[in-house]
Amino acid sequence: NAYSTTSTLSSRSDWRARPLPQRCGAWRCLPARDAAAAMRAAPPSSAASPASRRALFQAVFADRGVNGVDPTDCPEGLGLRAAQAFDEGQVILSCPPERISSLCGGYGDVEKLCDELPFNSFMGPAFYWAALCSLTQAQAGSAWPRLLEAGAGLEGTICDETQRLLLALHAPTSLSWRAPGITTSPESGVPTDLAVVALVERWGLLPDTASLLQQLALAWKYNSFSVGGGDGRTGIYFAAAACNHSCAPAACYTLEEPCSAGTGPHLVIRALRPLSAGDAVTISYIEGTVPQAPSRSVAVQRRRKLASFWLFYCRCSACSPVGTPPEACTACPATLSIWISDRDSGPYGPTEGPVCDGCGREDLVVAGPYFLHCPVCEMDWCPECAASLPEASRQWASEAP
Repeated sequence: NAYSTTSTLSSRSDWRARPLPQRCGAWRCLPARDAAAAMRAAPPSSAASPASRRALFQAVFADRGVNGVDPTDCPEGLGLRAAQAFDEGQVILSCPPERISSLCGGYGDVEKLCDELPFNSFMGPAFYWAALCSLTQAQAGSAWPRLLEAGAGLEGTICDETQRLLLALHAPTSLSWRAPGITTSPESGVPTDLAVVALVERWGLLPDTASLLQQLALAWKYNSFSVGGGDGRTGIYFAAAACNHSCAPAACYTLEEPCSAGTGPHLVIRALRPLSAGDAVTISYIEGTVPQAPSRSVAVQRRRKLASFWLFYCRCSACSPVGTPPEACTACPATLSIWISDRDSGPYGPTEGPVCDGCGREDLVVAGPYFLHCPVCEMDWCPECAASLPEASRQWASEAP
């Protein structure tokens, strides 16, 4: 069930650890700008089809001499599978970075802009800075000399092909109308990152660059690896970016310095257990691995982190063992739907906040990174209350006439 809320666009409380200082106070939208108008007018960017993305990755692998793994279609969209058998501890993949972003030069200007915004930005300033430095000279236009003077922030200028590969990496195709720093046009449904709008204006970019800049920032946010040991550098590794997550991963990765100087740390993926040809090559996006049959409270903690930072509800073998029934309502036999707070708009309107029917927690969109909703009786549950639903639903089924 939901209640009406007047603070629809309020700043998030610190239920997640964003790489930004928390800024309190109500959200107020920026004045309408040409960049925002251009993004709203543009049709929603359609993600490349699985077949075209797979073909693109196959071409990249062939060009870079990547052997032992193949890109493959999977429920998550695209993944990696072993093309041969691997022993425990054996190197599956070793690849140099395609791009390295450093927090130097103009990064300070981007960080200052994010701090000046009257709302929480959706991403940290490092991702916006990396996106700025991922524009080609033609796209940057008159801002190009300023970007070069600011230190570029990336090792080398970007070419059209590398940018095309960046844009082919996974990124959410939708963002919630209540996600921090996001506004959505009711006419087109296009989500607009208001920090990107401010960046376009601050750096003197053409308004129609805003949509591209937003896509590049999302590509960096959801596909880069930390490479600097705490100095803020992140890197894009195209082959490794195709690895999906599992809380009980088949492989782990480390960053190792290459033999030749100047290429940046290589990302090395090793098997955690024996793998056969055709097995999925998965890594963990969060620290540590989990034992088999973990407690549900541990699974909730992991799902919170993954929904908060990667916008998905984990159904890996550790979180949903084989044979586990889908989450079902306690009041009817309907299967519950999962709503990721920053990704999904709904199931209620932008002025309604769902209340947990288990514990009474208010406005689940703001209170946590995801919640569960019954599409039939419109009951809602927070992550913690939802963890007990399988037993409750089985009890309901056994008591039903």
